[in-house]
Amino acid sequence: MKASDKRTKLLDQLNNNEISIEEYWRLIKKGSKPWETAEWKNKRKEYLKDQCENCGSTDNLTIQHGWKPEYSIILSQVQERYITAAMPKLLKRTFSNTAFSKYITKNKKQVKKCPNCQSATLSERSKMKPKFRCIKCHHEFDEPLLKFAIKTDRGYVDIDTNKEYFIEKFAKDDYYSSIRILLQKNKNKIVIEAINLLHESTQRYLAFEGVKTLCKRCAFIEDKDLGYINSK
Repeated sequence: MKASDKRTKLLDQLNNNEISIEEYWRLIKKGSKPWETAEWKNKRKEYLKDQCENCGSTDNLTIQHGWKPEYSIILSQVQERYITAAMPKLLKRTFSNTAFSKYITKNKKQVKKCPNCQSATLSERSKMKPKFRCIKCHHEFDEPLLKFAIKTDRGYVDIDTNKEYFIEKFAKDDYYSSIRILLQKNKNKIVIEAINLLHESTQRYLAFEGVKTLCKRCAFIEDKDLGYINSK
């Protein structure tokens, strides 16, 4: 059985709950490395050209993929999607936290703002019309926007449209605790989704998608530019 077929079979078993995540990783690592298989060596001969596609050299030629399936990157992307999808609930939960809610209630103030630029620096005129003039953009108006805000080192900051700011400043521990709970609760789903995406990426890698022929010097330079080689 080809290495790619073995990987597909193991993935099907994982998705059908026939093997655990731990067993999947054990069996994947137990198999041959892609570049050790006859399938890989035959494909290499098929795709390897007679000169470097960058500099034209005919010495020390190698197949360059230009990318690698990176599980850690894929896992982070899946986690980020879960966090983004749950963001409204996470914000609501953090804002309803008793201590944080008391802080907001105690410090919030209804602030008059310019309808043009949202600035709270207004000049209120008792005799002239329009009644208000914005110090920042010079817009004149009679009816200001009324927003609940809290005075910070940034001036008056709207509560409704700046929840992330207040959480970062005053409730970071509660917020990140909620994220940790979310990721832990969905850990298996997230890992399995990441494994499926890794499999798709690996299959494209094994199929030599987007490869080119480079000499070892050009391949080294490209790998360094892509961050696969530490420059230190």
